[in-house]
Amino acid sequence: MTKKETSNDLTNMDKDTLRHNLLTVIRNLSKRVQTLRQMNVSKERMKEKLMLQAGENWKKSRLAFVISAIITSIYDIKSCIKNILQIIDEACQVIACLNGVPYVTDTTINISKLHNYMHLTGLSSQARFVKQRSELWKEFRSSAVVTGSTLYDALGLRSLKNQTAHFDQVVSHIQKPEPTEQVKTMMKHGSENEIHATATIAGKVLPVLNPEVKLYEEGCYPFAVNGVPTVVSPDGSCRCGIDTPPTHGVEIKCPFPGNKYSTPVSYNIAKYYVPQVLSEMFALGAEKLYYVSYSSESTAVHEVEFDQSLWNDIETEVKHIYGSAKPTRPARKSENIPIIQEKLDEFVKSKSTFLIEVPSVRAADCQHCSVEIETGDSTFCMNSSVESNHETNTELKSVLEILYNAEQATKQSYQLTRHKASEFLGFMISDTDRNFHPELLHSVPIAYGLKGYSLPTSILRTMIEDVLHACAKQGLYVPICSFDGQWSRIAVRDRNDKPLTVLQLQKDVFHDAKQLSKSELIRKMSNCNIVEAESLDGLLNVADVTWEKRANMTTNEIENYIEVKGKKGESVYKISKQTHELIKKNVQTCINNEIPDIGVEDNILNTIADSVVDQISPEIAEDINSLSNSHANFSSMTPVTNNGINGECESNSMHVDE
Repeated sequence: MTKKETSNDLTNMDKDTLRHNLLTVIRNLSKRVQTLRQMNVSKERMKEKLMLQAGENWKKSRLAFVISAIITSIYDIKSCIKNILQIIDEACQVIACLNGVPYVTDTTINISKLHNYMHLTGLSSQARFVKQRSELWKEFRSSAVVTGSTLYDALGLRSLKNQTAHFDQVVSHIQKPEPTEQVKTMMKHGSENEIHATATIAGKVLPVLNPEVKLYEEGCYPFAVNGVPTVVSPDGSCRCGIDTPPTHGVEIKCPFPGNKYSTPVSYNIAKYYVPQVLSEMFALGAEKLYYVSYSSESTAVHEVEFDQSLWNDIETEVKHIYGSAKPTRPARKSENIPIIQEKLDEFVKSKSTFLIEVPSVRAADCQHCSVEIETGDSTFCMNSSVESNHETNTELKSVLEILYNAEQATKQSYQLTRHKASEFLGFMISDTDRNFHPELLHSVPIAYGLKGYSLPTSILRTMIEDVLHACAKQGLYVPICSFDGQWSRIAVRDRNDKPLTVLQLQKDVFHDAKQLSKSELIRKMSNCNIVEAESLDGLLNVADVTWEKRANMTTNEIENYIEVKGKKGESVYKISKQTHELIKKNVQTCINNEIPDIGVEDNILNTIADSVVDQISPEIAEDINSLSNSHANFSSMTPVTNNGINGECESNSMHVDE
């Protein structure tokens, strides 16, 4: 009889490899669960819409087959999710076994039996160790101008109404109106389920992701943000010891169940929670934080990284609004709010990573009495019933079964979520004459693809180029490609979406111009082709400077004008006042003619090429001239594009600096 191979027979290197591969499987399966849940939401919404159309007796309506198919699909999706969560749980158990730590396999557990969870007794008066929602904790929070949970509203990131309501409460001491019954119900749901999320983190998440640390319950952290009193209350911290710096903060959210238009758990951090988690990481001194979304079925875990730049902006805004001795009630949103909003959106995309989703655990609260707590340290409860005889070994055969089941579940989830083809996409080739003969078809298929609900132009372009490349390799020259009108962008735009035809360029210019107001159009024309130069030599390197007498279009008087042209003479440029003075001071070095004391051109029309001026109607010319005075002195510091200089575009920008 052969000996069964177990994890104890593996070397440390083999264990690390197995642990890494299992963790990769878990993360991939977690993403499949995310996709399945999102698909389930869309199916539920479609079912609700169709059943509303079909009426109560939908089974006899013409939509009965469609509704039945959707109901079956929803059942299959939920079954697949349940199966994947079970596989994830088994894989997590193997990793915890390799890590040598206990793993909770039951659906319920007493919180006092978790070996790696340190929960507060509530007997300490120190802010960090007070029980959240206790009277002492409320006293600490009442002294704050902003808290972690109110920071988003306090800055006006949600709305001015919410900001002024918060300001009135903390500065003017005007009591906020009572929350609605629905809000109270949602808040109660969050507070009641927080203990279950905590048990899931300690019993299932940390043994897999961070087995060296313990989860410590936290009270609150009072501190000052640029002199503004602030209090934050993290839901926990991951530490190796009570006095060691935390590796991660912990923030728990329990979405209210029953929302048909969202998944039971969150798969990204909502941006209105970002200021809260940043403030908690700052108070804890942690560079990372576990953002946990709990539901009765499963718990999703994200890892959030601290962003110093965004936090600096938040601190500055807090000081700007609440930092003075007598803060002024905001009448409008700060001009910095759009910038912070953009950074919040970028933070959600780049600083938050979805890690895993595991089955949830339900926990019973600690039953320790105050007399059971050791007198030496009354800060944390002592886990009197820690499970010590946990599994430290597992058969490799069971690991292979887990990997096989994971492969099958992945295939099943793909079949349930893939977009089925709705159209056939064929590529046909023919000669240029396209002659037809009964025994010879005018075209033959050479490639095909299955098209889904939509096909982006960029993908079709790549497919066509691939087919053309294959034809070229076989010696076939294809001078013409024809396709349906829905792909017309391929013919008029390149891969970078730049226009390929003059007509398309004109359409783009008109599309941009028609969105501008009259004043913006005048400003754009007045700032066009302004020559900027650091020195006279720099100016003469890219342009020819001449002067000539010209009749003013409005007064018909002969005036002297300085004219700056490109080296090839194809473009005429306006000159700023500083450039004019620069030329006057140094013109004797480049031309022999004496330049009289002339003024800078105030008439915009005189700075535009004659071929363009001829196309302008008298009414528009009069409107332009009426605004010329307000745009006469062009700033040499304005960045411009000098089209046509030396035959190059958007590359030769000159700047005046006297």
